[in-house]
Amino acid sequence: LSSVVAAVAGVRAAQHIGSTFDVMADGGNPAVSLAPAVLALVAVYTVRAVFGFVSATLLSMGVNRLATRLQTAMVRSLLEQDIAFFDGAPRGAVAALVTADVRDATSALKHVLQNGLQMLTAVVGGAWSLLHLSSRLSALMLTAIPISTLVFQQFGRYIRALSRREREASAASTAVVSESVANIRTVQSFVAEDLEARRFAAEVESALTLRHSLGMLRGAFFGLLGFALHGVTALVVAAGGALVSRGDMTHGDVSAFLAQTREVIQAFGGLTRLADEVR
Repeated sequence: LSSVVAAVAGVRAAQHIGSTFDVMADGGNPAVSLAPAVLALVAVYTVRAVFGFVSATLLSMGVNRLATRLQTAMVRSLLEQDIAFFDGAPRGAVAALVTADVRDATSALKHVLQNGLQMLTAVVGGAWSLLHLSSRLSALMLTAIPISTLVFQQFGRYIRALSRREREASAASTAVVSESVANIRTVQSFVAEDLEARRFAAEVESALTLRHSLGMLRGAFFGLLGFALHGVTALVVAAGGALVSRGDMTHGDVSAFLAQTREVIQAFGGLTRLADEVR
C-alpha cells in the first residue's frame, strides 16, 4: 500500500507542476499566487518521500523475517538428511546454501514486490493522467513509448549477449596461457613456443574484435537512447504548442504532460527490465 501511495504521489506531482506553470502564465503577484502552488508541490514530494521510506522499511522488515524462517526451516531439513547426503557434498558448500539461496530468493522477492508494484502503479496512473490532460497527445505517446522501449530492450539483450561472448573470448585467451604454463616442459621440448604465442595472439585478437564491436554498440545504444528521450520532449513541445494555440491545452498542461511522460517512460522501462530479470 505504501508503494502505491508513493507512486500515486509521483503522478500527482506532475499535475502540480502543470498547475504551477499555469499560475506563472496567469501573471499577477508571484509572491502571492505562486506560494500555494509551490507548497502543494512540496507537500506532494514530501508524501512521496515519506511513503517511499515507509514502503522500503516495512518490506525490508517483512522479507528479513521471512528469510529467518526459511533459514530455520532449511537447517531443520538439512539436519534430517541421511548421512549419504553429507558424504557426497562438500560441507562448506552445504552450509553456504543455507544463507546464499535464502538471500538470493528474498532479495528477488523484495525487488519484485517493491519496485514492480510501484512501477506498475506509476505506469497505470501516469497513463490515466496523460489521457486526462490530452487524449490526442496521449494516443501518440502511449503508442510510441511501448514500441521504443521494446526496441531498446531487444537492443540491450543483444549487447549483453555480445558482452558474454567477449568474456568467453577473454577467458579462452587466459586458458591458453594457463595451459601453456602448466605444460611448459612439453612446450619447450617440442620447441612450440611460437605456436603457443600465435594461439594466444589469435585468441586475444578475437577478443579485441568483440571489444571494438561492443564499444561501438554501447555508444550507439546510449546515443540513440538520448536522441529518443530528447525526441519525445521535442514531440510533446511541438504537438502541445499546437494544441495550446488552438486553446485545447494550457501551458501548464503541456508542462505536466511532459513531466508525466518522463515518469511513464522511466516506469515502463523499469517494468520491462524487471520482467526480463524474472524470466
